[in-house]
Amino acid sequence: MLELREGEPEKFCSKCGAPVIIACPNCSSRLLGAYEGVVSTGSSKPDNFCVQCGKAYPWADRATIILQLRNILEYEPGLDDADRLELREQISVLSRPEEDEKKRIRAGERLKQLAPKGWALAMPVLTSLITGELQKKLGIPPT
Repeated sequence: MLELREGEPEKFCSKCGAPVIIACPNCSSRLLGAYEGVVSTGSSKPDNFCVQCGKAYPWADRATIILQLRNILEYEPGLDDADRLELREQISVLSRPEEDEKKRIRAGERLKQLAPKGWALAMPVLTSLITGELQKKLGIPPT
């Protein structure tokens, strides 16, 4: 039986103990949830990214963030199959924290060249994926 609760949500998750968030930590947009009066039998798993600012939520794992970056960049208008393949390769280099920093910077620069519009759209995802220092070197503004 589904129990509907009224009032403020709990401060911590009863399953994992993490703080409960009801709004995006980046832009304060409320998280999307169920519609009032509608009972769903589907998954109650929340989205991994804010629908307003695009930033990853704390529960999005690295693989999910990399896939989102790839989805944004690969659909740049005018890319051919060879460019898309190179994008995947450069994303792989950029997203590996153990990779040499110079290689990661070169990969980021190449991604900017290949998909400039996608690069701009991917800023919220990139800030979740790479360190502040690397962001500075790639000219990504702080959030």
